Amino acid sequence: MIDQILSFLNDNFSEISLGANVFIMVLIVIGVLNRRNAKRHMKIMLTCFVVDMINLVAIEVRNAAINKSYEAFLSLENIVLIIHILVSTIMVVCYVIAIYTGRRLYKRGIGRKGHKRNAVVFLASRLANCITAFMV
Repeated sequence: MIDQILSFLNDNFSEISLGANVFIMVLIVIGVLNRRNAKRHMKIMLTCFVVDMINLVAIEVRNAAINKSYEAFLSLENIVLIIHILVSTIMVVCYVIAIYTGRRLYKRGIGRKGHKRNAVVFLASRLANCITAFMV
């Protein structure tokens, strides 16, 4: 039974990963729509971060993504892959900034402007990540 599950996951990894990517994007929209309810917003967005990082680790383990990224930058042949790597990196950095600024905003009530500015960059990079994921 476990062998069948692992075989299914292995055979359908790309589709599962893309599905997770879209699911996370939907959750992010729900999180943004709940931004006025700080506790709910934080729970949803932290869940998105955790699931995104699990998906990223799974992609690395399955596809040796870091090595492929390095090769893509050296060869400059696959521009879409390079764009995907760049927006994905920006997205991860924005996640970390959002966690920091969001916690500061929640606990001390400061930094709303910075949190909003980061959110704009994050949403743009996350949307670009979702779109380019289908292209690479």
